[in-house]
Amino acid sequence: MAFKPRQTRSTVLTDPVQLFRSLPHRKIETENPHQREVLLSYAAEHQNKTDLAIQLPTGSGKTLVGLVIAEWRRRKNLERVVYLCPTKQLVHQTVSQANNVYGLNVKGFVGANRDFDARDVADYRSGKAIAVTTYSALFNSNPFFHDAHVLILDDAHTVENYVAKNWSIEITKTSKETREIFDLICSILSSRMSRFDLAMLRNDVKPDVSRGWCQLLTIDDLLAVQDELSDVLDTHSQDSNLHFVWSLLRGNLQSCSLFMAPGEILIRPYIPPTWSNRAFSEASTRIYLSATLGAGGDLERLTGRRRIERMPAPSGLDGHGVGRRFFIFPTRSLDFNEAGALLQRLIKEVPRAVCLTASDRRAKEWSDFVQQGTGYTIYTSRDIEVSKEAFVANETAAAILAGRFDGIDFPKDESRLLLIDDLPAVVNLQERFLSQELGSDALFRDRKKTRMLQAIGRCTRSFVDTSAVVICGTSLRDYFLDVDLKKELHPELQAEINFGEHQSSDVDTEGLLENFRAFLALNEDWQEASNDIANDAAELEQELPTYLSDLQNCVSDEIKFSECMWRADYEKAYAHALDVLGKLTKPHLKGLRAFWSYQAGVAAFLQSQTDPSYSKLASDQFEAASRASDIQWVSGLRAGMRFSPSSNDSGPDEMFQAKRIANKFANLGVANNLHFNREVEQVLEGLTDLTKFEASQVKLGELLGFISENSSDSAAPDPWWAVKGRGIVFEDYAEAQSTSVLSPTKAKQALGHKNWLVQNRPELADVDFQIVLVTPVTRIEKGAVPQVSGSYIWNLSHYISWCNQALDTLRRLKGSFKSEDDLVWLADCISELRSKNLTMEALIAHVASVNCSENMVVVG
Repeated sequence: MAFKPRQTRSTVLTDPVQLFRSLPHRKIETENPHQREVLLSYAAEHQNKTDLAIQLPTGSGKTLVGLVIAEWRRRKNLERVVYLCPTKQLVHQTVSQANNVYGLNVKGFVGANRDFDARDVADYRSGKAIAVTTYSALFNSNPFFHDAHVLILDDAHTVENYVAKNWSIEITKTSKETREIFDLICSILSSRMSRFDLAMLRNDVKPDVSRGWCQLLTIDDLLAVQDELSDVLDTHSQDSNLHFVWSLLRGNLQSCSLFMAPGEILIRPYIPPTWSNRAFSEASTRIYLSATLGAGGDLERLTGRRRIERMPAPSGLDGHGVGRRFFIFPTRSLDFNEAGALLQRLIKEVPRAVCLTASDRRAKEWSDFVQQGTGYTIYTSRDIEVSKEAFVANETAAAILAGRFDGIDFPKDESRLLLIDDLPAVVNLQERFLSQELGSDALFRDRKKTRMLQAIGRCTRSFVDTSAVVICGTSLRDYFLDVDLKKELHPELQAEINFGEHQSSDVDTEGLLENFRAFLALNEDWQEASNDIANDAAELEQELPTYLSDLQNCVSDEIKFSECMWRADYEKAYAHALDVLGKLTKPHLKGLRAFWSYQAGVAAFLQSQTDPSYSKLASDQFEAASRASDIQWVSGLRAGMRFSPSSNDSGPDEMFQAKRIANKFANLGVANNLHFNREVEQVLEGLTDLTKFEASQVKLGELLGFISENSSDSAAPDPWWAVKGRGIVFEDYAEAQSTSVLSPTKAKQALGHKNWLVQNRPELADVDFQIVLVTPVTRIEKGAVPQVSGSYIWNLSHYISWCNQALDTLRRLKGSFKSEDDLVWLADCISELRSKNLTMEALIAHVASVNCSENMVVVG
């Protein structure tokens, strides 16, 4: 047998465009103009950039651009190239496109390393083929693809889901795998937390009580328990997935944060330390591809890279919309039941529908709802992970996908109906804490917008696709209709939303269905509507927030700070934190300044363990954090470090109350006051119909941000209102006549209320409760006088007057409310509550001032 002739190195074509045109097996004739512009620009100006982001709208051929650049570099430089996709489904899709459409030779790698084809591995190692795999194959404790020269990250906006998780210990009470660890950590933290907060963490309370609770373990407490935490994780993570993450974090707990929410614990560094992952950090080139890269340094924060250069989008494609969407907002005109019936009828109008939900729990509820109302076959993310063929071939099918904002596409006629139940505003406890507790939503606003844009684009993947997008959840509806958000969107999307809102207002079910059918038929009515959208878009402009420049300018220092913290260089970390603070100047970034003052304090606090001169610097930074934002946990830390509270500080109970009011308002909806007014009516109804008095009292307490409950248990109190430090427990005798007499039996009932609460609501055991009797009576039996000692009697007419004033205040606050993370609104809310005697402290003082127990006429 003659020796095979040795293959000579192929001639390196001068640019990626020539390379693509030379591929003999490609099934598309040529690249489009936008692809050509990007490929030529990359070869001429950007091929030597170590970190480069390329943004191309959906439908403009982003995957082809990335694969052709990968192939060109592989041939030109004899480099090993790894092309990363978020999911296995996208790996299969990309490999199929590359080999069968573009005429390239790429190898797909999914599943266990031991199952990889040896020949495919050899082709990759020798630089003869591009490897296509998932992010998880690179971002783990022992990556198989550890020696790539070039990394191309497709759908780069999704990296948070795969990169940060590599350094995130997530422990939940509901998981069998982590339940024991959760209980052990709760035991460790019990000495560092109040009974109230510990009950919140253990999730041993009603959802209404724990609503919105999210905390950070302060640095002094973390240092105090880090040895015990390490012991627990050393011992109990061995047989779980936590073992791999813990192996990366062990020894670096002091540079991490421990976040807590009901039933959840998250331990992670602020920015993922990708510099410690050699497979990622030692590649010579990293290219980030996305249709929505975001702004303000978000990509740098997600990837841990100090500077990522952006390639300008091709002319005419900068932020351009894709396809045409018809937005429908059912709850703009219909009530809950009518909207649900409409959704089922919309689904039955099409062969296939796609629904995005925020959680697995909601996905299950939606699956039952759709199947029962339509009889359609349900497909989950797992069902279509490898292939969508079964779904696409089914003429009566619905794909119910939990938490999927990207990665699975349904173009053309695969689905022309997209229902979005809701999208999580935050995807982890760090985001929740910074957004809700610090009011730092500005940091994540662009990230949320990216998720939204990805979600609404699942069914419009090219410029000729058309899709109806039904916004089902009220909070998501309010998000879309927010006037400030809309200004940040591309004019075409603004116009689509404006058109959808107008068509969804003041219309009944049949009207919405008629419009939907016109859209599906693409008839003359729809063509005229589409032209109206285009004309509206021509008159609109996109206005990006001015604070994005501050966020972009400081991101390099944020990452330098994180790098120094990771290697325990606290002195330099402190200096970089000061650099960050010097660049956060815009008013919208007040909450973020508080966070970075705290971070600077952490670095100084850790440095003070070996250099006492840093102790004062730590104190000053914690003081600055408290001044910048009313943060309860900073106040506690300051007290522990012997700080004196500022006279302008809001008490923790007041901020607790204001945030609960904000959460309540958000749940009731921002677009209109329909649900808020209904709750107000229920309160007012109970003031006149005394059979509903206690229910009214509970409802008012909820609106005022108190923990407000009632119990039907024997010997239980009437309703009680509480914040973390103080509370009122009521004994209602509202149905009595003014001529009635308060008996010893009735008066005595109130005495046991505090004991009942301690025994049945342990999270409130530290609350200082005041007993208040609400009654119209003015006379009391002699034997009852000792029983009401220490209690207040609130005359019913005075109580009703106060309730009406409280509702007036709540109406004003609701009128100015926009979002939960508005620090200015929260400050105004606290000021208003104080001035109207609606904080718990002021309320108890007010009740004391009108207390009529000593003026009761004693009888007998």
